[in-house]
Amino acid sequence: MTATTARRLDRLMHQLCLQHGHCGGRVHVRDLLPEAGAISAEEFASLILRAEEIEATYSPERYAEQHQLISGLFRQHMQAEQVEAVDLT
Repeated sequence: MTATTARRLDRLMHQLCLQHGHCGGRVHVRDLLPEAGAISAEEFASLILRAEEIEATYSPERYAEQHQLISGLFRQHMQAEQVEAVDLT
């Protein structure tokens, strides 16, 4: 992971936890990240919600709202639509 990517990911995780309550559940999102390949903003958002044990079947509107929020924050912080998974682990 590059220093820049590490700082961006740390800031993203900080904002997700402190401002939006996505601090991880029994599993942390870092445990769910693939070891290789690209990870998109949409995939990252899905992994965050999976770590939080938030399912679309429980509340489709809340899931969609949070998914959109998280993917938007990913794009903002990472300054890209997708990044290499190896840069996040």
